[in-house]
Amino acid sequence: MENCPCGLENSYLACCGKFHSQQAFAQTPEALMRSRYSAFVKNNLDYIKATMRGPALKQYHRASGSKSEGLPWCGLEILQAYLNPQNPDIGFVEFKAYYQLPDGIGALHELSEFHRKKGRWYYVDGSWR
Repeated sequence: MENCPCGLENSYLACCGKFHSQQAFAQTPEALMRSRYSAFVKNNLDYIKATMRGPALKQYHRASGSKSEGLPWCGLEILQAYLNPQNPDIGFVEFKAYYQLPDGIGALHELSEFHRKKGRWYYVDGSWR
């Protein structure tokens, strides 16, 4: 059984795989963040694009996304995940995504913003930390 790259102790098929195959949709911003990280690990850029809206989608270029394909991702750490108290259709996830470099481990540290539209969550923007 293949463990899910997102870091939860589930099989890939029972975890992020069900989102990637569209058998289910992420019900929280954290679940979407984890599934997007797993999609980068699996080189599933179609899923990455399909889960974007707003500024993120406008700025997305498949060629730049493919640069992330070559990174050997090696772990995801969720630092915090929360909904906007005034609007529960807006959520945030702060995370660190780790990757292996020839001289050690690097990390992408971001606070990501997610919006729920018609019951589905989408990544809309992020700021690096």
